Amino acid sequence: MRVPGKSTLQDYAHWLPAETLRPLIEQLIRAAQPPAGAAVLELAHSLELDTVRLGTTCLKTNIHFSVDWGLLSDAVRTLMKATRLIGTHGLKPRMAAPESFIHAMNRLSL
Repeated sequence: MRVPGKSTLQDYAHWLPAETLRPLIEQLIRAAQPPAGAAVLELAHSLELDTVRLGTTCLKTNIHFSVDWGLLSDAVRTLMKATRLIGTHGLKPRMAAPESFIHAMNRLSL
């Protein structure tokens, strides 16, 4: 069995409106239930037919490819944000403004 990818799952999500799909799912659930008096399957665990679940690890994120200069730039930017935050809480300024350092790092990264 092949697991569908992110794009396929997104296509499925917009395939049919919920009000059209719901009666079809209910019809499938009724068809899966054995008729009264039919032989009972001897399963280790009962089947839950009222809920349809789909597990996936797909997540839409805003990421960029990891390259050395990008990672270094991200690290500097994060440290300078921390420095700026610390400065707003009363730490004596012992270095130039974090913005100027970020600007210089951006120029060097390019």
